[in-house]
Amino acid sequence: MSSGKISHEKAWNEIATIMSGKGYNVSGRQCMTRINTMKRTYKTIKDHNAKSGNNKRTWKYYEIMQSFLGEKPYMAPLATISSTGSVSKRSISPSSMSTCEPDEINRKRKASSTDVAEKLIESRRLIEERKERKHMEKIELQTKLLEKLDKFIEKM
Repeated sequence: MSSGKISHEKAWNEIATIMSGKGYNVSGRQCMTRINTMKRTYKTIKDHNAKSGNNKRTWKYYEIMQSFLGEKPYMAPLATISSTGSVSKRSISPSSMSTCEPDEINRKRKASSTDVAEKLIESRRLIEERKERKHMEKIELQTKLLEKLDKFIEKM
């Protein structure tokens, strides 16, 4: 699926066919849902265990999922940004790059973590500017309204 040579639906249906050959009556959608649920459980436990002061959680499939998903960018992002604008980067290890297709390596190079972080910072800056502009427009409108009310009251 990651190579892009086969559709996800087709791949999951093939997996379901193999499972039915082994005596399990499941659909491709059920297989996909089960794996996605396991990914979510793994991520939840991993995030929980990464926080200081939390008691360590365990799960019987944790080590298997760790070997399966550990270096994937959606499990360990290349870069994160906080609300204060500070950027935290993760370096890509050569071992994780060796399993990548050449096209995938080029995509990773093009969309480096620095570029992503800079885009996030720029996006946040634009949002803040938009908020500030709307705020100033609202204040200006309220000031005009108050002036009109004052004139109205003076006429009475």
